[in-house]
Amino acid sequence: MGYVFQRGNKLWIGYDFDGKRYQKATGLNVGEEAKARTVLKKIEARLGATARAEEEAGAELTVAEYAKLWIKARRTRGVGTVDDDETRLQKHALPIIGTMHLHDVKVRHIRDLVHKLAAAKTLAPRSVRHVYGLLHTMFKDALIDELIEVNPCVLRRGDLPKKIDKDPEWRPTAILTRQEVEQVISDPRIAEERRVFYAISALAGLRPPGEVSGLRWRAIDTTVTPLGRITVAASFNTKKKALKTVKTEQPRTVPIHPTLAILLEHWRTHGFVELTGRKPEPDDLVIPRRRNAQEARDGTIVNEAWHIDLTRLGLRPRRLYDLRRTFITLLREDGGRKDVVEWMSHGQRGDIVDVYTVIPWPLLCEEILKLRVRLPEAPAASLAAPPPPLAAEAATGAAARTPGPASQPSATEAGASANAAAAPMDSPAPQPPAAQDGGSAKSEAATRTEGASDGGRLQPADMVTQLVDLTGATQMIPAGIEPAFAT
Repeated sequence: MGYVFQRGNKLWIGYDFDGKRYQKATGLNVGEEAKARTVLKKIEARLGATARAEEEAGAELTVAEYAKLWIKARRTRGVGTVDDDETRLQKHALPIIGTMHLHDVKVRHIRDLVHKLAAAKTLAPRSVRHVYGLLHTMFKDALIDELIEVNPCVLRRGDLPKKIDKDPEWRPTAILTRQEVEQVISDPRIAEERRVFYAISALAGLRPPGEVSGLRWRAIDTTVTPLGRITVAASFNTKKKALKTVKTEQPRTVPIHPTLAILLEHWRTHGFVELTGRKPEPDDLVIPRRRNAQEARDGTIVNEAWHIDLTRLGLRPRRLYDLRRTFITLLREDGGRKDVVEWMSHGQRGDIVDVYTVIPWPLLCEEILKLRVRLPEAPAASLAAPPPPLAAEAATGAAARTPGPASQPSATEAGASANAAAAPMDSPAPQPPAAQDGGSAKSEAATRTEGASDGGRLQPADMVTQLVDLTGATQMIPAGIEPAFAT
């Protein structure tokens, strides 16, 4: 039990710890005993917490011993980066301050550690900042645990290195060209499941491998118009072999680009069946492991396959994650609005005004249609000829697409739809006469959208034509494949 006493006109405190008696000046004047007792209580709380932590650790509470307890607690809470955190501490921080008692670490010690790591030039500046950020979080938790009185990670401006890459020439080249994207999503030398995997990241901006591996068919909604929608709300953690929330913990929605719609529909009706032996169900993963539609693909294996595929195509090495960077870069290059692109790629973020802001779905679709990535002229080169559909599936699909009395297609549109249904897999979708004779396709597409009697919802033949019109695409669309597909 501690005590407060007077020495001169100042107040001091005394307390016992670890078999020793300590006395400390409070800096308070006589008459401020209440404040002095508050200081004493904080010290006693810290010493009590330290004693409990040392009992748990079985040793004196050095930075290294506390780091063990801290990592253990993070692993118990399921922190996804715990293994990386442990490696950073063991390799870069603990060799310098690990033997110090936790409450003896001062600001100057953290400053010197950062300067030493930066001067060694074995770490990129960003990596040095990551080590510092990790220490800041660890000491903040120690403060919450009442093991220290202040967080020593409070550096001045300029103490941390700037956010630059170790190789400043690397980042500008860490994207794919438009032609390279079209190649990796269509070249038959790459297995179809990997082409679709790459396309989901390159044309919808999902983080690879986690968000793509964790995508389920139920997250793909084809009832919305003018484009289908992907809801990104989960990510697969390779280390834990389990699904978790997305990185930002903010689910987001992304329109399905027409090129991606074609690839996904063929994958749903043919490739998925060949891979798993059955048709997909809503809870199945879109790109599962072979013969097990509920088991996600391992990120390490996907990354290895990506590099093998680049070598097979004769392309220079890049990271799998660069597909997402390419999506953002190409969409901005094609005129996409920064705020809308950020909404699709990162979700809702910002101040309270942003939280209350909802971007209209047609606007998101309008922006995604600016992305000029198409399949080659001959889709048969990249899409295998499909087997005839099951009778039940064909009947169900026909019933689902039958228009109501108030939205019957014109004779011309009905004829175009019938021709499209009868066309072979590698045939282009028939164009309406106005589009064939050089008329304004975009104008007609807009007229069809505005004049649709079913609440603005386009019929299948119209929707395919409109997507080709709006994007100016020259790619062939396989017969019977609609941009919005049923799951």
